[in-house]
Amino acid sequence: DESLNELYLYVVNKLENYEAFKGAQEKLLNFNDKFISLPKEDKRKVILEILKITQCNSVNANLSNYGGPERLGRIEWKVSLDKTIFIHQSITGLYEERVKL
Repeated sequence: DESLNELYLYVVNKLENYEAFKGAQEKLLNFNDKFISLPKEDKRKVILEILKITQCNSVNANLSNYGGPERLGRIEWKVSLDKTIFIHQSITGLYEERVKL
């Protein structure tokens, strides 16, 4: 049981290295007390769910069966069009035109 708790914290702390997962990491840190009180088999399932959000696909982790968030890991990128620039460049790279939105 203790090794699962350590693994949970290890995985959650690793998410801190990735800006896109900072929101998920905060939610998982808040979920830590509930995680500790879960039975061993549920802890394994939760860790597998958390690993889903790090995969290169559109799958989210669902921890609602364990008292956690339902769609964990959904990445919401907010693009500011004020800072967006389209760059039209010739195939040779000699000519370039920048268009600010």
